[in-house]
Amino acid sequence: MIGWLLGALWLACLKAWLAAHLPLDADALAIAELWRGVSGGLSALGRWNSGAQPGLFPDLPLWGLAAAFSGGVEAAQRAYGLCVGFFLWWYLARLLKQAWNLTGSSARAYAAAGLIAALALAAACGDSWDRVFTPGEHSGVLLVTLAVLVWSLRQEDKPSTAFGTLWTALGVGCAWVSDPLVPAWILGPSFLICLGQGGPARRRVVGMIAASWVVRALVLAWLGRQGMQVASLNWADAFTQMPARAMAAASSLAASWWSLGVPLVAGGLGWAFSGKGRKEGPQGFWFLWALALTGCSGLMVGAIQGSVDARQFLPVLWIGAALLPLAWSLRIQGQALPLVAACLVGVLLLGFGVKAGRLPEEAQAQWLSDQARIYGLKRGVADYARARPLGLLNNGGLELSPVKVVGGGLESDIRVGDRSRPALNPRPDCAVAEGLDPAAMQAALGAPIRKIQGPGLTLWVFKGNEAQR
Repeated sequence: MIGWLLGALWLACLKAWLAAHLPLDADALAIAELWRGVSGGLSALGRWNSGAQPGLFPDLPLWGLAAAFSGGVEAAQRAYGLCVGFFLWWYLARLLKQAWNLTGSSARAYAAAGLIAALALAAACGDSWDRVFTPGEHSGVLLVTLAVLVWSLRQEDKPSTAFGTLWTALGVGCAWVSDPLVPAWILGPSFLICLGQGGPARRRVVGMIAASWVVRALVLAWLGRQGMQVASLNWADAFTQMPARAMAAASSLAASWWSLGVPLVAGGLGWAFSGKGRKEGPQGFWFLWALALTGCSGLMVGAIQGSVDARQFLPVLWIGAALLPLAWSLRIQGQALPLVAACLVGVLLLGFGVKAGRLPEEAQAQWLSDQARIYGLKRGVADYARARPLGLLNNGGLELSPVKVVGGGLESDIRVGDRSRPALNPRPDCAVAEGLDPAAMQAALGAPIRKIQGPGLTLWVFKGNEAQR
């Protein structure tokens, strides 16, 4: 019973945190826009420009499930975060039960306490650590990572059938299409775990890895036939420029507050599990090495990309921090003091840090909806950072296309999104001036009929309801 109660406490803390820290920026809402498109048919995939991490699985179906039981984009974003929080807790509890031979109730209790403490630490550190509950920000692949690591650990005691292995490979392959971090987070750690198991278990894990590569190739080929453009990493260029990018990544790592959490988590786990934890959970010993491998892989990805942020270390930061209460409890002969302390400290920190209120994007979108109804506005443009949030959140029927300033004029700026959406032809009804050069706007769109000041926005109106002129 205590496990379920602490699980409910974890979800309550997460709900309170999401109410005040819900990301509603352009990147956070990309999956919401893609879901709106594919709801009308899979042909929308052919018009979609995607980055290196499309977020098709499991982010897209999970967001669609959240949207089906909630009203509006904001509510769906919150519901998605709660879904991620629930599955994160559920799979972490199964991991603790499998790796350290805990009862179901104890595993759920320690998983909830660890996640509450990790959420408080994430809120304190900021950066990208707290975006794990945002679609398209590696949240989906983190859930698949936990699920597959649990599956890998079970192969010694409860071997999977051929169908189960293929089913796992299907999920991993789809996640690999959606996120290039799958080899670093799933394939490498799973292979490392199987090294501590017998021959049959190794064959199943290696077979799953090979089958997942085939699934990825087939899904990419299907998406290519649909016309979807998925960005890929130029490995030759990446390794050629790795020395210079590694220096840039090291400087960005040193400047990040959250980077202090990586050695703290790693050192705490290593010391606490060096005693009784290893004796009682030999599978957990191999899992800790797998977790360390994801951290090393994060450093390599940072060296390739030239910058480091918390999203590359989500397994170390979230799974590792959540393991600390169990690690210290085992270190002091199974006492529950770390469990109680993690819950208490986490709830107190969240209580001081959570200040619920209306998010600025919501207020701006509501104001924009009012202007759209007053002046009969249907189409508009804005810079990339504002077009998607204001376009999706307003309920006045106003569609906003992203544009950028180029050579004294405006051009469409579809980095991630529907590339078939018209931006400047025909001329839009309005434009959000923030983030754009006024001279370039006037050169491309002409002089506005009126300029309207709103909450942090200036709206240029070019045409609209004639009765309101």
